[in-house]
Amino acid sequence: MSKALAKIERYMKEAEDVKVDKASTVVNGCKLVEESVLIEGRTYVPLAAIGEALGAVVAWDNATKTAMLTTKEAK
Repeated sequence: MSKALAKIERYMKEAEDVKVDKASTVVNGCKLVEESVLIEGRTYVPLAAIGEALGAVVAWDNATKTAMLTTKEAK
């Protein structure tokens, strides 16, 4: 289990009125090892794992708190 997922699960245990479920993510027919989370009808997916599965370069800009996915076509 990823650190982020563990933090989400810990937070959700404290918020009794929020419904949380685990979800699977499939990219191009391949199920990702990392789990997605379904919270109150919204699915939160592991963006880095999805980007890597699609062959994108994954980057994080900590100064702006921005995740970036760049595909070969965009370079």
